[in-house]
Amino acid sequence: MSAHARLGIAPDNWSEVRKIAESEGCERREIVPNRTDAGRNKPINIDLPTAVKGTIPKHRQNLLKWNGWGYKDSQFRLNDKQMLEFTGTRYNIGNQILPYFTAWVKDVFDLDLSKPVASQPLPQVFPDPVVTPELIDCLQKENVEYSTDGVDRLVRAHGHTLREIFLLREGTFPRIPDVVVWPKSHADVEKIVKICAKYRLACIPFGGGTSVSGAASCPEFETRTIVSLDTTQMNRILWIDRENLLICCEAGIIGQDLERELRSHKLTVGHEPDSYEFS
Repeated sequence: MSAHARLGIAPDNWSEVRKIAESEGCERREIVPNRTDAGRNKPINIDLPTAVKGTIPKHRQNLLKWNGWGYKDSQFRLNDKQMLEFTGTRYNIGNQILPYFTAWVKDVFDLDLSKPVASQPLPQVFPDPVVTPELIDCLQKENVEYSTDGVDRLVRAHGHTLREIFLLREGTFPRIPDVVVWPKSHADVEKIVKICAKYRLACIPFGGGTSVSGAASCPEFETRTIVSLDTTQMNRILWIDRENLLICCEAGIIGQDLERELRSHKLTVGHEPDSYEFS
């Protein structure tokens, strides 16, 4: 599993972009994707696969909120003076009191901040996983990492639609994955898919968990074993084509990690959706 993306030049100073574009060396030309060199069926300017240090750990709940968006140490909080503030130091508004935002929240949402409503705590009991000894033996034989831990399964049972976040904070999911698997390569994915086909299992791919389409949710009445195929351990950059400004990377790399690595090559993806940090 891999993905291709068009790249751009990332100079130290973005004001230099116009100068570069106007220089003789960057005149407009037709870009031919996946051009080959000397008849070889490979893109030019290939780098060897590069391992990328991932920001998000395999057990994502150790760093991210289990019932909301973003990092556990970064959130809006009501202080003793009934003023909203933002915790943590990851963002510019961290550890700052926000009086104008407080007034806006009161006015727009008509909230009484003196009566906060706490969300439910992390569940301590989860549905028993529907897995057979044969499946576990098969995963172990193929050296595929897996988990049947309740929290590992819960955080991969949803994306980030309003309904899903509400269920996390106030309700419950009627169905969650039975087992989470972490492939480390394309070959591992093939093994997992073959196992699912052999034992007639449902398989739901899971990446950054930022979906707002319901793609990660488990069908409520699914009786088969549900496997959550977490791609996050597949995050290598396979090659960079500097002439055509193309990159091929594995499916599990997230936006902030990819951009950080590309900046070291003076390149950028140039695509920054709202979910950029985690998708």
